[in-house]
Amino acid sequence: MTDTTSAARSPSSGNTTIAASATDAGVVSDRLHGLDAVRAFALLSGVVLHSTLAYVMQPGQWGIGAARPDLALWAFVHYVHDFRMQLFFLLAGFFGAMVVGRRGARAYLRDRLVRIGLVFVVLVYPLKLLISLPWIAGGLKTGWLQLPAETARLPLLVLAIGGLREETWPAISPGHLWFLYYLFLVTVVFMAARWILARTATARTPVVGSPLSRRLAAVAAHPLGPIVLALPVIPLLGLTPGAVLASPDRGFLPDSLALVIYGLCFSFGWWLHGRQALLGAFARRWALWLALSLGAAALSFAIEVQRQTVGIELGLHWLAATANALTLSLACLGWIGFFVDRFSAPSPVVRYLADASYWVYLIHLPIVVAVQVWVSDWGFLPAQLLTINVVTFAVSLASYHLIVRDTPIGAWLNGRRNPSRARAVGSTGTV
Repeated sequence: MTDTTSAARSPSSGNTTIAASATDAGVVSDRLHGLDAVRAFALLSGVVLHSTLAYVMQPGQWGIGAARPDLALWAFVHYVHDFRMQLFFLLAGFFGAMVVGRRGARAYLRDRLVRIGLVFVVLVYPLKLLISLPWIAGGLKTGWLQLPAETARLPLLVLAIGGLREETWPAISPGHLWFLYYLFLVTVVFMAARWILARTATARTPVVGSPLSRRLAAVAAHPLGPIVLALPVIPLLGLTPGAVLASPDRGFLPDSLALVIYGLCFSFGWWLHGRQALLGAFARRWALWLALSLGAAALSFAIEVQRQTVGIELGLHWLAATANALTLSLACLGWIGFFVDRFSAPSPVVRYLADASYWVYLIHLPIVVAVQVWVSDWGFLPAQLLTINVVTFAVSLASYHLIVRDTPIGAWLNGRRNPSRARAVGSTGTV
């Protein structure tokens, strides 16, 4: 299993907002409201993606599957999956650098331990259990799950607990909370490397002002910059079976390729925090980059369809890896530029969704699967998708507002108890 108030309507206005709050070293005094919007987009788009998987994945791969995938939804899943979690890790690195700059490395690591590590430990099994209930119900309803008659008559809770007990280490799936597991691993490795480098002679040269950093900044600001930034990712994706990074949710043994790719995104985001003036360049280029990302995704999707139907040769595999790497870099920087350009002014709606997005993503999947099972008999696909998303967002946001936002749970997840008060002074309470 594997995720408003429009500010300026022109690239120049988005650039002005960033430039007013950023120096060459990237020290910011005001909130970057566009990044609040990116944060909400990165997580909440995962809810929409999961709502479509019942019509893309085969029976047995999902609680309710489809014998033949819906081509349009498959293309949507392919595009969003190519970049969404990489964008999430990029943002995590950006905001991590912000927290370290304001509060120090020790405070940042304590924050990660509580808001990432502890959340994972506390919620992983309750959420897996809640997901298993509608998952099994869907399998029994559609017939892909075949059980002996006496077993099938057992309560769903008993079947779900029995299924979880059959998992053995290290093939214990973290479910959709794998992103927290990998975020914690990447953070620990990155901070350890940062601590070691800080004690070497080479660390005496400031990273932000180094020649390498300046050249990287020039590349990132160039209209074709994302193409260059994609180059290190191509060989990594080429080593994967599908030329794309699959969700590493099969067990607790870390996937080395996933760690490297997410680590690169996290490191780039950390570096970008010291070069926030680049966000203005992203805001000017977003239309070009998103258009190119859709073109690259269309190419890789066409190859993926051929792979799944008749198979492909090695040359097409590497062409797909190239297209997927380009989609990743172009979409990540393009969507950042879009939201910086169009949502750079304060918006209570965007800020609320950004605050709520962590909770919504944590709890959404049991709701999604349950509603998918409920509407599986409906014959009209748009009605099914609309119902799944409306019910999921309504329940998730209502629970956030009533039991999370201004409670100790909210303080645990978002790093503060009252987000409404925090709006006036800014916050570092992000995943």
